[in-house]
Amino acid sequence: MNKTKKENIKKACFIIGGGIGNIITFTPTLKKLNKELPHTQITILGNNIKVAAEILETYPYDIKKIELSPKMSFCGVLNILNDIRKEKFDLMILPSYPFSHRRAYQSIIKSSLFAVLSGAKYIIGDKKAPLSFLFYNIRIIPKGRNIVELNLSILEQLGFTLNKDDAKPELFFNFVEADKNLNLFIKQYNLAAKKLIVFHIGSGKGYYNRRWSNDKWAELGDILIDKYKVSILFIGDKLESMEVQKIQNLMKQKTFNLAGELSLSETAKLIKISNLIVCTNSGPMHIAATLETPSVVLMGPTLKEWWPSYSRTSIIVWKNKCNILCEGPCRRKENICMTSITVKDVLKVIAPQLKNKNE
Repeated sequence: MNKTKKENIKKACFIIGGGIGNIITFTPTLKKLNKELPHTQITILGNNIKVAAEILETYPYDIKKIELSPKMSFCGVLNILNDIRKEKFDLMILPSYPFSHRRAYQSIIKSSLFAVLSGAKYIIGDKKAPLSFLFYNIRIIPKGRNIVELNLSILEQLGFTLNKDDAKPELFFNFVEADKNLNLFIKQYNLAAKKLIVFHIGSGKGYYNRRWSNDKWAELGDILIDKYKVSILFIGDKLESMEVQKIQNLMKQKTFNLAGELSLSETAKLIKISNLIVCTNSGPMHIAATLETPSVVLMGPTLKEWWPSYSRTSIIVWKNKCNILCEGPCRRKENICMTSITVKDVLKVIAPQLKNKNE
């Protein structure tokens, strides 16, 4: 796509998966496009965008959002498609994904159909995507070591020059109110003098095969409190709060359940001031990576290079025994990727991470 065509792009739409992680890892691409084409209206189309709405609302540029629902009726889909066609997009961009599991295959086919039916003049997508020759008039092979770099590399097709500094996700929260609320909590429970470790046990809606067992979370928490004299704070949504209570009932030591109690900005601020977060492959993992808080990530049936490897402060505990990226239910039924991770495995990497924060 030559320079003249690039400058004629007035409306661009990215079709991406919603959720906190997808939006955070996409911020470098948004920033680069806004910088190079400041007068271009950018729209994001995807599922569950509302989960990460607070991130986009604080983003320093105007980003339009079109929400898709996995359970949308046929009439609902037609209405959304009608809205998309009214926008008259010049460019539709479909970021790269691992196409080796069924859920991703179905998702990219659905996204590609929306792109074609949108009437956009240019449709850019990964050459390796299923049926890409039918859907995309600009087929590329994204280059990069992780999801951030792969998404950014799509912009090279538009003639952008990329550098190392471009591949850094950002958050733009105003932490004033979050500071106020968290300071009250810390003062109330005398936590100021203690090291803080955040636990996030959840893994996103539907991704139960990324979860670690409650008894292991409880054992890990008790050992950390005994050994390092830390305070442990659980974060998550309201549904995860009930699971946290089950873990707390298994523990000997006192912990704090903040799941369902914090806004996204408050969650980010807590992660920022903490010494360490232990989590699964989930939104808080990406928040920690962006804020450069040391993290220990219990990685299940997901490519460990794909998501968190853009972080300099993450240590991944990964035991994918069967090398199958089963984003849905475990094909072997026993969820072996997560059950293989022991408390001892996690403890081995926690000590250096706590030291990193102090340095």
